[in-house]
Parts: sequence; C-alpha cells; structure tokens
Amino acid sequence: MRLRVEALETARDWEAVRAPLQALEARAPRALWAGWSWWERLVRFFHPGERAWFLGLEGGTGLQAATVVLESLRRTRLGPLRRLRSLDALALRQPPWILDPEAQEEALQGAAALLPEIGRRSGAEFWSAYRVHGPEARPWIEALRRRRRSHRRRVFSLSQSLHLPEDLEAWRMGPSRKDRRDAERRLRRLREQGEVGFERCTADAKPAELRRAWGDFQELRRRTWQWRWAVESGRVDPVLLGEFYDEVFEEQIREGLAEILLLRLDGHAIAGGWNLRTGGGRLWMYLMGYDQAFRKAGPGSILFAWSVEDGHRRFGDRIVEFGAEALDWKRKWANREEELLELELPLRGWRGRLWALRNRLGPSPSAEPVRSARDNDY
Repeated sequence: MRLRVEALETARDWEAVRAPLQALEARAPRALWAGWSWWERLVRFFHPGERAWFLGLEGGTGLQAATVVLESLRRTRLGPLRRLRSLDALALRQPPWILDPEAQEEALQGAAALLPEIGRRSGAEFWSAYRVHGPEARPWIEALRRRRRSHRRRVFSLSQSLHLPEDLEAWRMGPSRKDRRDAERRLRRLREQGEVGFERCTADAKPAELRRAWGDFQELRRRTWQWRWAVESGRVDPVLLGEFYDEVFEEQIREGLAEILLLRLDGHAIAGGWNLRTGGGRLWMYLMGYDQAFRKAGPGSILFAWSVEDGHRRFGDRIVEFGAEALDWKRKWANREEELLELELPLRGWRGRLWALRNRLGPSPSAEPVRSARDNDY
C-alpha cells in the first residue's frame, strides 16, 4: 500500500488530487461534510494562505482511503506543537477517513501503521480530529489498538436525532407531546397577529424557486441571534459566511439535496430552516433561525413541529438529524443521541511522544461501542 502525503497550497495542488478523491467518494458511503469540494471550499474561504495536506493510501484498485487536514500550531506546556487538524468547521459530523468499502480494514490498518511516516513527511507532531462520528470511528480506533498506536479519545459533542414511527400518532402521544402541544398553542396565538403561512421548497422545485426561497432565508439570517453573535464575537465574518453558504447551496441544488423551510407572518419570513434531503426517509437539518423580534412567539418551535408532520406525510421522513451541537431545544425533541468524538494521535518527534506521555496516552484496551445517551423508542 502506497502512502500519499501532499501539500495543498495552490489551486493546481487541489486539482491534482481532485479526480482520484472524487472517484473514491463515488465508491464510499455518502459524507455530506467530507470530500474534495467541501474541503477545498473551506480552505479557500476561511484559511487562505494556510497549508492543507492530502493524506491518501493507494492499493491495487487505486485510492482506498483519504482525508484532507489543515496544518496549524498548538500552544502547549511543551511549547508549540505542529499539528494536523481536521477540517470540521461548519460540519455536522465527519468520518475519520473516506474509505473504499471493499478495502476498509486493509486501508485502516495501513494508515495506523504509517502514522510516523505521515508525521515525517508533513513535519507534524500530532493529529487532532473533531466531530468524528462515533460509529464511523470504531473501525479506526480498533485499527489503532491493533497496531498499538497511542491515542486519546473523548466526547466532543452529541449528534441528536428524532426517529419517527410509521404511525405518527405514536409520536404525537410520545415523550415530545408536551412540546408539540406547546407549539400548537403558540401557532394559535401567532395567527391572532396576522396571516400565517408555511413554505417548504424542495429539490423538486425549479432552481429559480429554490433561489428565491434561499434569498428569503439569507435575509432572515441577518435578524437571528446567530448573526448577532457572529458580529459581536468577531470570530467569523457573517458576510463571508453567507457567501460560503451561497456556494454550498448552489452545489446542493445541482445535487438535488437542497430544501428550504419558511414560516411567514403576513408574507414576511420570521423563521426558516435549511435542510438536506438524502433519501431513505432521512432529513438533515443544517441551519435553523428565527427573527429575534418574534422570539417570545416561539416561531422556531412552530416551524419545526409543522415540518415534522409535513415531512412524515409527504416524504416519508423517518429520521430527522439535528446536527453537531447538543442544544437544549434539540434535546427537547430528540429521542436518540450519538457521540461525536475528539481523537488525538501523536505522530513523531520527542515533543509528540512527551505529549502522549503527559496525557497518559496508551493503546485503547478495546474499541468501546458508542453509547446512546437517550434512546426513547416509540
């Protein structure tokens, strides 16, 4: 198995890995927030001038495992450590590698064996990966254990989801019934203020209709708490983020994934959602927001409760994925939680080894199954 460790510093570098990486993506299980176009766009928008690295393993059938990571410095008590870190920003969750399903075990064993070589070629001393989906991480953790590779694993966040029964009445009378009834009461009160309308613009709509709904959603975002936080914290430029989202949404239109939800009062959007519909009854809620001027009316809860019933009836939705941040409003509605992990691996060098020793890293005794913190089946 041949290891590829290639710096990605120019557009030409990115183009050189595009074809083999996208060919691997076509064979692998779909990863919405991992892949050539997602990683290239993240670096181009938010890390211009920084060095990314392509890590790949090639076998007899071509590329069998790949990922792209960002080079950075991390300050520690041992001094600055050069590290590779996952491109996980704005992702709901990620696999540790994009893998050819026909060569998964061989590729992961090879990657674990070649960790020191990855460090030598990249100059990095350790590797940090965040928002790693627990079930997808298990084979990688097992490969590290078998190769006796030191690593640290801890919970980064929780990925929450709502699993719906065939008979929606069971959900209506289930653990979320209090919240659903509260949303119904809020809807009745909202209708006293004006004309209320719901809109769901799906991939079946004409692109012009999707873009119109997207424009309304983007305009709504400027009145949300998320926009205010971005402006006040200075951690991200909300205008630049909007331009990034514009590109992502256009790609999702082409791929037939995009969906926009809007709750309107007298024609004006007061709550909205950006979803991805991937088939098989699974819906991903990527972004939701509401106009802060209507916070007490609960427009977000109203829109969500309506969308669950509408999606179940019209599209056969059975799983609604909420994403990577374990927020209270998600916890109210969710009935499943899966761990998203942080994995840290020493690669090479005395500082990398000391870092491992200081953190008492050692081969994991077992690849423990990911727990389900809440599992309220109907």
